[in-house]
Amino acid sequence: MYTEWVREGVPVQSATTQNRWKNRESVLFLLLIIIHLIPLWSFRYFPSQDGPAHLENAMILKEYHNPESTALREYYVLNPHPSPNWFGHLILAGLMSLFPILIAEKIFLSGYIILFPAAVRYALRSIRPDAGFLAVLAFPFIYSYSLHMGFYYFCYSLVIWIFLIGYWLRHRARLTAAQTLMLSLLWLLLYFTHLVSLVMACLALLPLSMWLARAQAIQVPQGPRPSLRLYLRALAGELIRPFAASLPALVLVLVFFHTAGAKTGYSRPAAHVAGWVLKLGALVSYDNREVWLSTALAGFLLLTGAYAFTRWRDCRPNPAGPAFFMVFGMYLVLCFIAPGQMSGGSIIIPRLALYPYLALILGLGACAWRGVFRRGIVVVAVILSISMLGLHTVRYGELNDYLEEYLSGMDRIEDNTTLAPLCFSQRGHSPDGRDLSIRVKCFVHAAGYIAAEKHLVEFTNYEADTNFFPVAFRPDLNPYKTMGMLEHEPPRLHPARLRGKVDYMLVWNVRPDQRESLSTQTIFCQLEAGYDLIFTSPQRGLMQLYRRKRAGSPGETP
Repeated sequence: MYTEWVREGVPVQSATTQNRWKNRESVLFLLLIIIHLIPLWSFRYFPSQDGPAHLENAMILKEYHNPESTALREYYVLNPHPSPNWFGHLILAGLMSLFPILIAEKIFLSGYIILFPAAVRYALRSIRPDAGFLAVLAFPFIYSYSLHMGFYYFCYSLVIWIFLIGYWLRHRARLTAAQTLMLSLLWLLLYFTHLVSLVMACLALLPLSMWLARAQAIQVPQGPRPSLRLYLRALAGELIRPFAASLPALVLVLVFFHTAGAKTGYSRPAAHVAGWVLKLGALVSYDNREVWLSTALAGFLLLTGAYAFTRWRDCRPNPAGPAFFMVFGMYLVLCFIAPGQMSGGSIIIPRLALYPYLALILGLGACAWRGVFRRGIVVVAVILSISMLGLHTVRYGELNDYLEEYLSGMDRIEDNTTLAPLCFSQRGHSPDGRDLSIRVKCFVHAAGYIAAEKHLVEFTNYEADTNFFPVAFRPDLNPYKTMGMLEHEPPRLHPARLRGKVDYMLVWNVRPDQRESLSTQTIFCQLEAGYDLIFTSPQRGLMQLYRRKRAGSPGETP
């Protein structure tokens, strides 16, 4: 049995040869997934910035109605609105009911590591059945800046965004009621993971629908140009059901913006945005050497995409292929005109910078890749993904050593109490003064691990200071409003408001240049007056744990 390639004039390949290539690529795909799971499970902690806060707030959801968790109910209220971040919190809370907290986090992240390349492969095969091998290009994107920042739910939204596009492409011609319902559920999942991906899905489906409608109209015998009436009828057929399926999610979006507002923030200079986009800075997290790999990947994808674009006519009879290059261009422009923050959400540009390249990968799936081109794409993708993974793994080991020290006094803290972490080195510093991370502040929310384990209230829970997470501080007890700038480096507190409100104070990595500042001296004066030093980390002495003085108690010595 023989199968012809789509491009005219290309020699046929036997089914045996195609199956052999397909089997080898499937084995490579599974092997790469296993390799990318190894760093996650090789270390005790996954060094992210906001990940501990997600665990902390999932714990609050899980334990809020526990009669013993009085401190949680004293300081927190549950958000009654359908906030966009409920999905991840509920999944994590459910996993934490079955597994230890750190294992629950690893299982949650493993799901993303497996599903992200699988969704890319699914979407590519929806575009062209033999394009699944291009999913190897997704692996360098797994351990992105967004994942290391702890934007776990945004990363899951990428999975749903890609899968939604693939699902729509597979079933758009004959959408049944069940398939329309599935689309509606995917739109709702996008809302409850991240709004950016929902917006980007809407922006992608519009040019795709316009291009596909044009292809339908051309097929009707009427001359060289289709009439506007036929085109509009085809476009309506492409848009009506997907739009109807998205209505519940879009209603929730309107409710959210009505509640949170649509105020936009700062705009970044074009040169700054170009660093995130053209150098694929959205993949750089800890080490300057990552920039070389991300730039190489960006250049390779852009050159491959330019070559594929010159062959767009070879994509026939696949009408969706050229449209992905339109989506790529639209996403690229959006990166330069989008605001840096909106409706309380920030760090938007580093997220947007991922979409043009992922759309470009889908566009590559419309072309027939054979021989040296096919093998070359696989080889380059494997080399870049393994190289990035190697750099990350080395840094994971170093950061885990410091996180172990940060959390070494956890057993000295009582359950159902309050904790104020005072982080003087948010990125971490080695003995020679080198930053342990160039971008990711792995220690600013590391106390979330303590809060999740001890079921306590910690006062750098940034999620509870917003209106788009499931948990919020009570207004009169919100430390971000009453105690000062806890996340400043060095921290700044209102001294008179500390006494009697904080059971424990955790001080991390006070650097010599910070000890002379007035804010630091004020903090240590308050600690000396109202707290006992009960523990100092034995590794390097970077962490000191203080407990509020108790009446009649001389305190403990470290």
